[in-house]
Amino acid sequence: MKRIESGNENRVFKTGNGGGHVSHEADLPELGVRILGDFARIVTAEARLVESTVVGVAQALVERLYLISIVTVLAVVGVVTVIGAVMALLHTWLPWWQVFGVKI
Repeated sequence: MKRIESGNENRVFKTGNGGGHVSHEADLPELGVRILGDFARIVTAEARLVESTVVGVAQALVERLYLISIVTVLAVVGVVTVIGAVMALLHTWLPWWQVFGVKI
């Protein structure tokens, strides 16, 4: 084998019938850059995926809170209305002080 000194010292070429062979040591810096670039793209894609998932979950949570608060308010209004209706019905037979349960 002979070493070619004219450009890249890490390249070794076979002489004779074997064809050319390139040493892998010459590709290590380029491979490292590609690995870091791929890793950065993967991390970026995962961050976007997590962001879209978190945004969707937060929006669903806010929608549920709105619905729960509306249902709770309607339930409280309904209970107050039923209690008022029962008290008004009791007033037809009892005086107000007895309807409210006040002892005189």
